Amino acid sequence: PPRITLAHTEPDPLASLCTGPLLVSFGGMDYDIPAYPAVTWLKVLLAEKINLEAVFPGLAGLDAELGVNLAIANGKATQEDLEQTIYDVLEVASGRRWWVTIRLCMSLRAHWEWVGGAMARNGLDPFSVPLGFWLDGAYSTMIHEMAQAAAEPEDLHKIADWVKALTTPPASEVRKEADDTMDRDAFLALARQHGR
Repeated sequence: PPRITLAHTEPDPLASLCTGPLLVSFGGMDYDIPAYPAVTWLKVLLAEKINLEAVFPGLAGLDAELGVNLAIANGKATQEDLEQTIYDVLEVASGRRWWVTIRLCMSLRAHWEWVGGAMARNGLDPFSVPLGFWLDGAYSTMIHEMAQAAAEPEDLHKIADWVKALTTPPASEVRKEADDTMDRDAFLALARQHGR
């Protein structure tokens, strides 16, 4: 049988096992997102139009919504800070990069007709497991179902293409990583100049 190589999605196994609350710091204040099961997160992430502010401050409650809005209005934080905080929350809760989580959920929604039934048939229960665990099963189910639907061996490369599209960072992340690398390299060069 033909073999394909899939890009690694780099899931964090601890996110699949942990159901604890998340402590989120924003604008000088701390907020808790309770230990929700996957279904609570999925009500946001599988929506036709994802509202990321329903993740944070939404899942942290009304006090967080008020506090976040006040922090932005008072200049203690920016809309960009909020966006990054939301991405950080998604990564901790899902155990994978935020863009992988969002793209996987978009794929699941687009193909729910067949993948939803396969997950139910296999006992993947979003009502009692962490988001990361549920997404592990959803990802595996998507790949399995696409492989089963492949009519020709060449069709298996579509799976690799899908995983590559899922895992390719958005341009903003590539730029940020490049900036971080340049900052680190500049720091190391400066340290070498000063004999450290």
